[in-house]
Amino acid sequence: MKEEKNRILIKIMKCLCLIAAFCLLIVFVPQVRNFIISFVEKKISRERDHEHWNNTLISLNIAFYGFVLAFYLLTKLWENLLDAKTDIFTYFSNKISKISNEEWMHYIPLFFFTLIICVIHFCLVQGGDDVNYFSHALEGRTFLDFLKDRYNTWSSRLVIETILINCYWLNFGLWRVLDVVAFVVIAESIVSICLNDKKYAAVVYAVILFLTPYFSLCTAGWGATTVNYLWPVAAAMPAFVIEKKIFEKKVLSKMSVILSLLLLIFATNQEQVAALIFGLNVSFLIFNLLKNRNFQKNNFYFIAVIFICIVSLIFILSCPGNKIRFSKEITTWFPGYSTLSIFEKCQIGLLTILSYYFSLKEMNFIIVPLCIVLTILFYKKSKSNFIMQILLNLFIVFCFALHILKKDFIFSNNQLAKFSNHSNVAILFECIILTAVGFCFLYQIYSVMKEKKAGLFNVFLICAGYCSALIVAFSPTVYASGSRCYLFMSFIIFIVTFKIINDYTDKSHNCLEKPSEFNQ
Repeated sequence: MKEEKNRILIKIMKCLCLIAAFCLLIVFVPQVRNFIISFVEKKISRERDHEHWNNTLISLNIAFYGFVLAFYLLTKLWENLLDAKTDIFTYFSNKISKISNEEWMHYIPLFFFTLIICVIHFCLVQGGDDVNYFSHALEGRTFLDFLKDRYNTWSSRLVIETILINCYWLNFGLWRVLDVVAFVVIAESIVSICLNDKKYAAVVYAVILFLTPYFSLCTAGWGATTVNYLWPVAAAMPAFVIEKKIFEKKVLSKMSVILSLLLLIFATNQEQVAALIFGLNVSFLIFNLLKNRNFQKNNFYFIAVIFICIVSLIFILSCPGNKIRFSKEITTWFPGYSTLSIFEKCQIGLLTILSYYFSLKEMNFIIVPLCIVLTILFYKKSKSNFIMQILLNLFIVFCFALHILKKDFIFSNNQLAKFSNHSNVAILFECIILTAVGFCFLYQIYSVMKEKKAGLFNVFLICAGYCSALIVAFSPTVYASGSRCYLFMSFIIFIVTFKIINDYTDKSHNCLEKPSEFNQ
């Protein structure tokens, strides 16, 4: 038994030594280092110079190599010098055995996910509105004067900007820590919402880690963009975890309910999130009432969430600064916006949203995991659906290829004919094709689920996410805001993808029969 444990420990040491050797390769071979630096600059940020990235990468690799040596010395010290009764591997194995296998398998990828997110944030730098405005927004005036000025002349996001300003006033490092927490909360919430078996949590972490459009999160500066778009998503996620427990008739703790409602005050200060959560919770409340045919105690949670959303939306719509900003942004970003009809605004929304997901842009690969999952499942389940999914995949590959080849084709266009080189007929053709492709995806998402109610619910989520993105079309910054405004729809696509995976891997669809009541 001891020989087996020693053999495993030797394998661990060999793996760490191989990684350390690769680290030394990065340190001493400039070609390898330059390739990694160019990838990082393209993926994360382009604002730091090559020399800074070079020094950062060398420092990180030397630090890891030192960690490997320290681990090796600790192992020898434990086994030889201290003459321990048990070897180091046995000691840690005994500690690990106290945790259930499911939890251990879950926390290993969570640790590495958090570690990589921390490394990414170590490399980030302030820019955009971070430097140009928020870092010196309190110069010559008090905090209350700042909020009053923003409310009267620019924005209703006073709760969000209170947090943002304090991050800059205290230390930008505080934003780094809180942003890592936001990523972890989003990932953990998606695992709780979508997966019944946490051994597949590593898939969630990997998808979020590699497919999150990081460049979209720094368009207005890392702090300004994430606090306004990523953090509201993180703050809203605990509410959805609680609502899942309500539908599964699980017991809720008062502390989690109160905390989620407080977080929603922050989340709903962002107008897209407020509208999205309002629509979802009205639907959830109606569904719960129809399902149970009587009013239950936990319905008060839906009512509380709806009330917070209504108050936030009233505050947003009545803010004088939003109206002033709307007029200024028409002049700055879209002079012809005031002449557009509602139909034309919706048409712009359709073209803009689907062009981000069906062409090679920041949001492109978010839909790829969904395509892969649908293709694999229909390969075993339905020949006709499998053929349809293959055609949809080929369409997306075709759009990607056009963008790579830089061909001026209608599928790379996201404007109306009056603002484009294409004719009305070409734009109409594009709308028809994209709408047909979108409905085909909705049908596939509905058909792949084992239970049709679950399929309808996934379609409902996608439509809700689309509506949250469509709100941007009713702003003159529909083009200027970029893909950051579609972050909410992207996470809904993630959730639907993982719900499909869970439906395929889960052997049981029975909810707990325990009544759902708040703990007394």
